[in-house]
Amino acid sequence: MVDRNLLQPADTNKPLDSYLPNALHTIGMLAYFGFLRPSDLVRVMVHTDTLQLHDSFMRVFIPCSKTDQAGQGTFVTIGCVPGSKYCPVSLVRDFLELAKYQRTAPAGVDCGPLLRAVRRVGAGWVFQEEMTGTSTQPIPLLSTDTVNGHWKRLAREAGIKAAITGQCGRIGGATAAAAGGASAAARLVHGRWLSETVGNGYVRAECTSLAKHMI
Repeated sequence: MVDRNLLQPADTNKPLDSYLPNALHTIGMLAYFGFLRPSDLVRVMVHTDTLQLHDSFMRVFIPCSKTDQAGQGTFVTIGCVPGSKYCPVSLVRDFLELAKYQRTAPAGVDCGPLLRAVRRVGAGWVFQEEMTGTSTQPIPLLSTDTVNGHWKRLAREAGIKAAITGQCGRIGGATAAAAGGASAAARLVHGRWLSETVGNGYVRAECTSLAKHMI
């Protein structure tokens, strides 16, 4: 049994001013550059073994997915975009610093996911759960409906009338990669699709012009 004294409680006295906007910006770029599904994003864990940050790239462990029903797990490698405000590695690094997550822990302690449930307190947000859990009582994952709901709200606030779904980041990233010259085979591996036919279905001609600006 894990000593509860080893667990890190949430500090409800110090709301984080920009947690939710930064969280949504960060996962948006993770989805875009990593070709990640919403169900992938909610399973990104912060432990240093599963979210590995390097100078020029990061490796994100996806424990299971639509195309990995057996749960063998795989790492997705995402490179830096030097000098860009959209650089996914810089955004993840900055977000981890903002959230002050514990990223290493003794056996039996769960460091939890990148995305957490929060509630509004004044002008900021506080976590609804403790900062760490246990192997038997881990930090709960957010639902994909919650993530999709936030993105749809942001789209409405920005005046975007087109339908926004949780696959938009994955579609945009695949489209930008194709526009930038990435082969269908390379996109297939990065997106973890089972066939080039399925992967090519995520490349949308109507998005090509906009996607080029994100490369």
